[in-house]
Amino acid sequence: MSTPIDDLKYFDFAALSIFAARSPDPFLARLMNMVDHRVRGSLTSAIPKDRFDRIRELIEKEKEQDPQKDQIVRQGVLQIKNKLLQENLIRREGEFYCG
Repeated sequence: MSTPIDDLKYFDFAALSIFAARSPDPFLARLMNMVDHRVRGSLTSAIPKDRFDRIRELIEKEKEQDPQKDQIVRQGVLQIKNKLLQENLIRREGEFYCG
């Protein structure tokens, strides 16, 4: 069974861009420290450069281990994903999410 964070591996570029646009900067910074390098690279390219520069500074501040913050991010990924699906901003096609 995959976790909400694992689901991000199956977001196409458009879906990932919409997800990032709907996510606050501190949330994305924490998330960047939790995902694998492939999702991190895709997320980085889905965020406008000026915004990513701000997030990059926050990434360093969010490196410490904090299980409570990590759980909040996991729940946030699920909530944002479900809201995007409800609003028909993304759609699920099999195991993939398309924007």
